[in-house]
Amino acid sequence: MTLHGDTRIDNYYWLRDDERARPDVLEYLHAENAYGKQVMDSQLSLQERLLKEIIDRIPQREVSAPYSKNGFRYRQVYEPGCEYAIYQRQSVLKEEWDEWEILLDANQRAAKSEFYTLGGLGIAPNNQLMAVAEDYLSRRQYGLRFCDLSNGEWYPEILENVTSGFAWSNDSRFVWYVRKHPTTLLPYQVWRHTVGHRRRATRWSTRKKMRPSTSACIKPPPSSSW
Repeated sequence: MTLHGDTRIDNYYWLRDDERARPDVLEYLHAENAYGKQVMDSQLSLQERLLKEIIDRIPQREVSAPYSKNGFRYRQVYEPGCEYAIYQRQSVLKEEWDEWEILLDANQRAAKSEFYTLGGLGIAPNNQLMAVAEDYLSRRQYGLRFCDLSNGEWYPEILENVTSGFAWSNDSRFVWYVRKHPTTLLPYQVWRHTVGHRRRATRWSTRKKMRPSTSACIKPPPSSSW
């Protein structure tokens, strides 16, 4: 790659295998893992003891401090034995000890995958729609999904290979998000999506043609004119 007159060479680029199917790459990774296991095998009991000490310091049930936004309180709850948070909300008109609504149980979302990360969760201004950015690959290539909170149904569309950042329009009809470049995986194009329509997306970047090395981001809209 040459940029600003400087040529950079990635000597490990040959290890890139998006499909996880190349025999030479898999063989190399298996050999590296076997070597690492061999080197650290004598420390296995120490690793297990340290892990137990760390886990014992964590409360069995942990609840975050709630915060209020647009008529609702929000919090995260870690139940005993659960690796991921449960995201909840509650009307500010209720008392905090009243029942909370579950927005997303990340443990359920992760149950059928070897890897899972929730990169972002955002509620639309109308309080009826939720968007979540989830990574099931461990490459920060998120999929943006939408849920109707009035009935718990998920919309069929998934916006693939995007960043974890997004912003709702004030009328709750659109979501602005950033697509990643298919080769560099850098965030480089800002798009607007109409929620509920699989193919209604418009590139909203101010520049018609952007370099693959360009990095873009998105923040919530400042006014209702969006």
